[in-house]
Amino acid sequence: MSEPTGFLLAGLGTGYLLGAPVIRLLLDRVQPGRLLAATLTVTAAAYVALFTSSSLGTALPAAMAVGTFGSMSLVIPQTAMQRVIPNAVLGRIGAVFLTGEAAATLAGAAAGAVLAQAAGLTAIALAASLVTLAAAVLARLLIPAQGRTGAE
Repeated sequence: MSEPTGFLLAGLGTGYLLGAPVIRLLLDRVQPGRLLAATLTVTAAAYVALFTSSSLGTALPAAMAVGTFGSMSLVIPQTAMQRVIPNAVLGRIGAVFLTGEAAATLAGAAAGAVLAQAAGLTAIALAASLVTLAAAVLARLLIPAQGRTGAE
């Protein structure tokens, strides 16, 4: 592993650590759909910055942002689920949710490797950014505000 790669991985890990206290403060203050949309949007922008950067000076802050906001994007839906789903069914619903997450991660890793060979890493990184941005839009549109249901 080259030294710059090590710095980028350290930046990603530092970002994950920074995301924990920030998400703790924000989860009780910001509506989950808005917060998830915001963190996904910043993650998408950080992907673009990371994969199009030409120096460690610009890539390192982008890697930290991916770690910070990406980790927050993972925690928000899980916490929201735990707060609204009755305890009697939380385990089963949580298992289905985590199974779906794992399947999507595996499919993305396999497809990403194949597509990166065919289209190039930058094209795949930009596509991942667009998909993440689309997820942000969906989160904002589909996750109801607190105190409301999707039926209202």
